[in-house]
Amino acid sequence: MILNSLSLCYHNKLILAPMVRVGTLPMRLLALDYGADIVYCEELIDLKMIQCKRVVNEVLSTVDFVAPDDRVVFRTCEREQNRVVFQMGTSDAERALAVARLVENDVAGIDVNMGCPKEYSTKGGMGAALLSDPDKIEKILSTLVKGIRRPVTCKIRILPSLEDTLSLVKRIERTGIAAIAVHGRKREERPQHPVSCEVIKAIADTLSIPVIANGGSHDHIQRYSDIEDFRQATAASSVMVARAAMWNPSIFLKEGLRPLEEVMQKYIRYGEVRGYSRCGKGRCPFWLEGIEEPQSLSQHWTCHARIWRCSMTTTTPTPSTACARCYENSWSRPREGCSMLPSLPGKFVRPLALVPSMRRPHRSWMPSGPSCQPELQRRQGSQLKIPLVSLRWLSSLTGEHTQPRSPPRCAY
Repeated sequence: MILNSLSLCYHNKLILAPMVRVGTLPMRLLALDYGADIVYCEELIDLKMIQCKRVVNEVLSTVDFVAPDDRVVFRTCEREQNRVVFQMGTSDAERALAVARLVENDVAGIDVNMGCPKEYSTKGGMGAALLSDPDKIEKILSTLVKGIRRPVTCKIRILPSLEDTLSLVKRIERTGIAAIAVHGRKREERPQHPVSCEVIKAIADTLSIPVIANGGSHDHIQRYSDIEDFRQATAASSVMVARAAMWNPSIFLKEGLRPLEEVMQKYIRYGEVRGYSRCGKGRCPFWLEGIEEPQSLSQHWTCHARIWRCSMTTTTPTPSTACARCYENSWSRPREGCSMLPSLPGKFVRPLALVPSMRRPHRSWMPSGPSCQPELQRRQGSQLKIPLVSLRWLSSLTGEHTQPRSPPRCAY
């Protein structure tokens, strides 16, 4: 049996929550800059991670976990090594242990996602689906606690009844985990539903291990001082912040929020230095509330912050010459005189409109309805390696098709 080395403390900490498509390395480093004590990566599925090979990237000074298709699934660096928690989605104890052993020397802790209510997680028996199978929860956590040297935690949602919730968390505590994060909503509830501070408080009063309160961004956390108020309302040891940090990660800064323009530029610089940038109005972690066109930003920053994301491949650098930000209407006609080029080192960068995960033919979409543009694709020919993703799909990410605006649906 391997004894855990509990070097990571979960008492009185400000924590960046795991957020899908948001909790990448640039966002985590930015949160650390602004005062976060611990940062969680986005949920990564065990079946994907178990195929990865650990690669030391000397060019970017990172450690990359690379899939067989040369996609970087997880990237970290020395600066966050003692404060980053790797969150996995899993439904099998042995797979979970294999993944944990793969990454344990590069992270500070391992977390199991038991709260995500999204179908992509629950349909595989992961995320919130685990809440209905306490035996599997106990087996996964016990296996991890006994098998690795890093502290193990889990993140759950509350059950329909307080009695069932307390029974579950007591059973989880007996596995020997270091802490438990509790999102104070039920599986079927969403951000518009109030967070149950009283249930989190009951859990904190019941358990002897640290309880991390989560879910307060909508009703409680608007500024730094609100984090402590939320902690006191839940009697939790620490607070985990998701959407409030996604809107502006300087929420962790005691001196107060920094201007979004400044935060965005810093985020983009981290993306450039670390080899990728998951940006764009639908991909950028920061929601530009009330900003239609940030004219104060240069074309360089506007295009990067709203459009560019990296395909995260390990192939030879081949920069794209298309500037998706300058596409009009159906995103099919570049503005005259645009010579925008990305400056991300060592990576092949594509516009957000050409998302690698959407590598199949799509019809472009215009406000008047769907329309196919075969002439455009024939005319651009060799320049367009991947068909344009529909604008309808793109707007579903950004929320631009709805009024008033709402934050991207990245957090759970």
